[in-house]
Amino acid sequence: MKKRLVLVLFFSLFLSFSNAMAELSIQNIEINQALGIQKDNHLNFVAGKSTVIRALLNEKITVNEPETRAIIKRNGQEIARLSPKSYSEPTDSVDFLCPSLDTCGNWAAGSYLFDVTVNNINKTTDGTNYEFKERKSVRVLAMAVKANYNGTITQVEGEKWKTMWQYTQKVYPIADNKIEWQIREEFDASDSKYNLETDDGQRNLWESLTNLMPNDCSSNPDKPGCYELIVGFISDRPKGYPNGTLQGYTYGKPTNIVVAKDEDAEATVAHEIAHVYGVGDTYSGGSLRCSVNPAPDHFKGSDWDNRENSNYSCANGRLALDNVSATKIPADQHPYEVGGRGLLGDMACYMGSGGKQEQFWTTQDSYDHLFNQLAPSSTKIKFRSTPARLLYYFGYMKENGEIELEPWESYEDTVDVKDSTGDVMIKALNSKGETVATTKVDVQFYVLSTPPEPIKKIEWAPFEGDMRFPEG
Repeated sequence: MKKRLVLVLFFSLFLSFSNAMAELSIQNIEINQALGIQKDNHLNFVAGKSTVIRALLNEKITVNEPETRAIIKRNGQEIARLSPKSYSEPTDSVDFLCPSLDTCGNWAAGSYLFDVTVNNINKTTDGTNYEFKERKSVRVLAMAVKANYNGTITQVEGEKWKTMWQYTQKVYPIADNKIEWQIREEFDASDSKYNLETDDGQRNLWESLTNLMPNDCSSNPDKPGCYELIVGFISDRPKGYPNGTLQGYTYGKPTNIVVAKDEDAEATVAHEIAHVYGVGDTYSGGSLRCSVNPAPDHFKGSDWDNRENSNYSCANGRLALDNVSATKIPADQHPYEVGGRGLLGDMACYMGSGGKQEQFWTTQDSYDHLFNQLAPSSTKIKFRSTPARLLYYFGYMKENGEIELEPWESYEDTVDVKDSTGDVMIKALNSKGETVATTKVDVQFYVLSTPPEPIKKIEWAPFEGDMRFPEG
């Protein structure tokens, strides 16, 4: 009888030990640069961007650090061995972070393989291609503005606005060093012509900041001194200073005016840069682009591609985050702030409005779209062997065709500018009235506002560009 009991006890202990050994497993190795689960399970990874390797387990365990590691291989060569993040209590996910970019070979472009061990349980990504790809830089010109509010002159306080690029870098598919954030000296807009409590003053400030861009940037945007965005930071909200309602504004690319002291100003900068790349709003009343980054189904706004349609809505099944006018990013998509807060909960799309800075992150849709938009250009700008005369034009137009022109300038360049045609054109004529050059003019009377302002229709729409300017 005793032998039988001993055998039963031994067998039970053996089963318990075997089950414990069999239960622990690494269910998945997740490579995360901002989102753990990307749109349609894409594997869009950026060379040079801080990255976390995550071992997702089937149960919570106490991590035995000496038996836990992550090995990183690029193009078949080992480049790093990482220790796990320290955990004070049992966890069902183990994160591995590089102490520095250099530790992990700067996450240089190439094909990666990850071999992860947790408490001597091993899993590898062998068979899945993790290709880290180069993305292009985003160039932003930023400056504080000495502003005029009905004669009250203010300046931006503090230094926080100087580092607002850091949030954009975290939520964009872009390398850690590919936000080129150039700070210029304060812009003096204290003159009465810049009174931000008036429409003319707002337009004059936008125009003056826009004029900081060299005239030939439209024909050669890659030229030094050209930017995707110009940001002028003002101290307070206009339209009722000191308790104004206008969070920021723009008359179109490339310039935006942003209120530096707003709690979510960092998200506003990311929001405005995304507009440059065709990402629509996700707040109710904004300019929605359902084909790129859908807003919640019950939100209504203007159609990005037809601003006259102000009763537009999406039907893509997106929800809003509670108490925020923005598309919800569910926690089960694993939003993650690498080098910061780590794994996040339910978040709100930064193309929305009405939330706190800490609530805003990137959606799968925006991240996927921007990854493609930021691909290195496959079409090179063409140049001529000898300089040719070009014309820079700038002005404003009403819908009835009335024109208000600013000074136009001619210059010489080797950029090969081609003719274009459209519904609105500028034509260069010779003495016989014959057309010798044409260019299409894009005029947009509905401009994107800074949230939570609804889309704004303006009386005078700006237009500018470069065209051929032949002799004669």
